[in-house]
Amino acid sequence: WLVRSCFPINRFSDNYAKLSVKKSSIAAGSVLDWIIPHLYRLKKYQYIFYKHFLLHGLNVSIALKQWRVGEKSLADQEYFKWYWLGLNTAYVMEFFLQTLVKRKKLSQTHMLGMQQLLMIVCTMAALPILSNVRIPLALLSLVLNFVQRGHEMRNICIVLLFGSTIDYFTS
Repeated sequence: WLVRSCFPINRFSDNYAKLSVKKSSIAAGSVLDWIIPHLYRLKKYQYIFYKHFLLHGLNVSIALKQWRVGEKSLADQEYFKWYWLGLNTAYVMEFFLQTLVKRKKLSQTHMLGMQQLLMIVCTMAALPILSNVRIPLALLSLVLNFVQRGHEMRNICIVLLFGSTIDYFTS
């Protein structure tokens, strides 16, 4: 995270902002021209949810969890294995499908269809994971993301400290 600014970042808003300017209504182009910016926007919201609930929120929640003797860890749960498989598949497919579209081996329409299917399957696999997330910690991560942009490490440390403090005073 300390050297993150040295690398290029593809912002989600670049994907739908450029398209929205060109095609702002169905009358201006095909239905696909109209729907693509909205799908990118939906994808951004999905990413924000993933980042703060299923990544930071889950990690901090599990780090603070008091495990009982003999209790299976989250990684040993069948539903977590499906979630992990779906998450990794989604990441790999995201870049692979984009590459195929750029090389004109796959149409944008087919790529979007495949991504929608993958989004549905991955969402179903992620739902049971949410029972392991302490929602207030995930919400704090989300709020800090908007209040202190670009301070990822600091924000997560604040969330972890907040959760530890709550646990200390409630136990």
